[in-house]
Amino acid sequence: MVGVNVFTGILLSELNHSEYPLRFARYSPLFAPPLVVAGLTLMSFPSQFQDWTPWSERLLQWYYKLAPTNAELMRFWPTIGAQLLTFSIVMSPHLRRALSHRWLLWLGKISFPLYLLHGSFMRSILAWLLFSRQQITEIEDEGKKYMRYPLPGTATFLVVMPIFFVILFTATHFWAVKIEPYFGIITKTAEDIMFGKSERKYFAESRVTRELETNLSSWHAWPDWDSAVRCLDTVDV
Repeated sequence: MVGVNVFTGILLSELNHSEYPLRFARYSPLFAPPLVVAGLTLMSFPSQFQDWTPWSERLLQWYYKLAPTNAELMRFWPTIGAQLLTFSIVMSPHLRRALSHRWLLWLGKISFPLYLLHGSFMRSILAWLLFSRQQITEIEDEGKKYMRYPLPGTATFLVVMPIFFVILFTATHFWAVKIEPYFGIITKTAEDIMFGKSERKYFAESRVTRELETNLSSWHAWPDWDSAVRCLDTVDV
């Protein structure tokens, strides 16, 4: 399903720079909300125990009927759901404005560092906060004995989780602001080496020209002229 995401992402990018989102903007309140609900539902498809709920069991049955033989069950429905959600955002100016809130933009900015760091932080800092004061004990379950830490109580979760999220989001913000720009410099240097500065400048100017044409043609879809100007300000080389 990786190839599906890649090619669908290319198509959605081209759609985003076309005139079709502007043409169908007036109809987006009719089709965008159902697509959002459908996309989020498909993205919630569990990776196991799909027969525990009726809706996931039904999707499991449809998977065996519709999916190609080499498709991955865990990725099939979430992949389709993610594309539906992205398509609804591309086609709906209302969703774009709603997702342009500064806090949501900040979450988008730190999303990749959050993806990189959350697993390591959960296995280290969160595990220490939850279980550092616990003693490992022997547990018997269905006739099998094994050693594990007892689950922390509700009060522990209520105290520990806010602390953990503060640590995690602080680290991801630091990564996005202080570390990630260096990778941008490395990428730019690699592009200059591979393509040469003149070729890179040509492609950058062509992209900016296309984005300006798209934004200028769709400025009246925004509620006021200031919003249209802010839209043009987003064009970056």
